[in-house]
Amino acid sequence: MNQPFSLTVDPGVHRPARGQMSIEFFLIAGFILLAASVLISNSDIQIQETAALSNVVAGRNAMDLMISNARYVYYSGNNSVITHITFIPANTTCFNYNASNGRLYCLTSGLTGLVYSDAVPFPMTSVLGNQCADNGWLRIRTQNQNSVIVYNCTRV
Repeated sequence: MNQPFSLTVDPGVHRPARGQMSIEFFLIAGFILLAASVLISNSDIQIQETAALSNVVAGRNAMDLMISNARYVYYSGNNSVITHITFIPANTTCFNYNASNGRLYCLTSGLTGLVYSDAVPFPMTSVLGNQCADNGWLRIRTQNQNSVIVYNCTRV
């Protein structure tokens, strides 16, 4: 009844071979690495899209501020002036004026299409895009000259 303790393995008990365990390990590790690489590449795409959208929002905010200042100086009368400092992100070009629909628009790399501002209900100068096409911090001076809005942009 009582059998003595023995360190020998019963030949009837099946043990997995060491080679099979290493193959299973590499299969599982390979699957985990494949899943991780797919997730990382997908997150990189999402980060790039989020950065492009952030640039568009910053450009749109700068255009909205510019339109607000233009309205202020237009309705304040001749020779009224207002100056503000704004930031335009890299890879974004803002303050382009579309004369056919009377709106400012922004372009940014990574996104297709244009982002438009509200309509400008008064005349603007066409030199806007030439002077304000820089990126980074810009000081924008908005002036009413005989009921025409004139912008002067300089880098800060």
